[in-house]
Amino acid sequence: MLLNAVVQLTGSCTSVILRRDQDQARERYLERADLLERDARQIDAMPAYARTDAIDQGVKSLMDAAQFYRECAAECTKETPFDVARNTGDGQARGFARALSALCREQFGYPLYGTVATVASVVLECDITREAVREWCR
Repeated sequence: MLLNAVVQLTGSCTSVILRRDQDQARERYLERADLLERDARQIDAMPAYARTDAIDQGVKSLMDAAQFYRECAAECTKETPFDVARNTGDGQARGFARALSALCREQFGYPLYGTVATVASVVLECDITREAVREWCR
């Protein structure tokens, strides 16, 4: 189980994501959703004699796109081990260590900072200390 998770994390090796950037993306997605919905309602209010199947389909497509943006905005609010308030150093190593430590805590009840430091050092081919992992996971 843990080995599979390490392999999966190694394949993604996602860097950390600043919460500020996530919040900005969320606001942008919600603004676009509002604009699309407003346009769809405006088009939908056209008189019946001016409506065509293509227009009705376009209104549906606009509403679907707005819903997609709302779902993306909702994803921005979900916290992951890769979300941080500030970037302090190697984002890839920090993201990997935070994700692996969260998995260890879930599986074993402890974050296993030393083990995570060792695994991360080997996988990412750099020197990562237990203290660094502990600081990153705070």
